Amino acid sequence: MQKLCTECPESGQIFWPRNFKSRQKSTMNIPAPIVARITATAVQRNNNTLYVTRSKLFRKFPVDNTYTRSIGHGFFTSVTILPNQRIIQFNGEVILAQEYHLRTARGQGGYIIQLSDTDYLDCYKTRWDNQCLASIANCALHCFDSATNRLARNNAELKAYHHTDQRGWIASLVTTRHIGPQTEIIISFLKKNFGSYLL
Repeated sequence: MQKLCTECPESGQIFWPRNFKSRQKSTMNIPAPIVARITATAVQRNNNTLYVTRSKLFRKFPVDNTYTRSIGHGFFTSVTILPNQRIIQFNGEVILAQEYHLRTARGQGGYIIQLSDTDYLDCYKTRWDNQCLASIANCALHCFDSATNRLARNNAELKAYHHTDQRGWIASLVTTRHIGPQTEIIISFLKKNFGSYLL
């Protein structure tokens, strides 16, 4: 891998292997320009395969008890994603519980994610600045999926990890089952997995 990254950067696009840990990357002594290229390529690949369009989900309309109320935009993939794969990282500001309650009281709690018993990730500003695509993903709760013609099912979940080297939190969307191309990514915000691992 080290030889490939240092001697063959012009042979085509290069990527870190899936689930490659930061500790493994740091011990490989890859030149900084090559690391920057790998990172930029990964961002470009995400931008090319993940997109936002009108959601296929509908909520129940209370008047006639039918699923006719559109929930707006949704988060989609144009390629197949296998189970237990990281899709994209949330981008926001880590805040404490007290600040979380203050912002929620101001009506800005719609894009805040709980990371632990004391820490939260506020994606409100980054969501509306189009800097956090992950925040657009919808939840299947009480929704009907017009793409499958049945009640919606989640296909991803939130996983949050705290770096042991004190670099902070990382929260990501991770697939829970196979997702086909042109499929909406639907996440359960009720189930959260927390960890303290060095990624």
